[in-house]
Amino acid sequence: MLLNNSPTVIDRLNDLPIKTVDGATVYMRDVAHVRDGFPPQTNIVRVDGGRAVLMTVLKSGSTSTIAIVDGVRHLLPLLKQTLPASLNIAALSDQSLFVKAAVSGVVREGVIAATLTSLMILLFWARGARP
Repeated sequence: MLLNNSPTVIDRLNDLPIKTVDGATVYMRDVAHVRDGFPPQTNIVRVDGGRAVLMTVLKSGSTSTIAIVDGVRHLLPLLKQTLPASLNIAALSDQSLFVKAAVSGVVREGVIAATLTSLMILLFWARGARP
């Protein structure tokens, strides 16, 4: 699958312009070298005692963490259908739990603050209404 403006040859990424300074264009090749390769594996992932592959999904941009996690969870069954039956896909960690707890805490504290403020206004109004 190709994305818009994605090069078909990795080496062409070295020809991408980064910045123009005083009329001179600085290219990717001037500051880095792009190549198709992987760093050597330095860790071992085990799940339930067996070797596994860990794929981390990181959020970028302004998209909600909860929306990303929900989208990934929605895609897992679809991905599982395309893989051999011997492969198992499982979500090991879910940061959206912490986000949901934080949002729930803010809402709870907001309701408490609104209730206490309303109570104080009611008390002062009732006290001032007496002759």
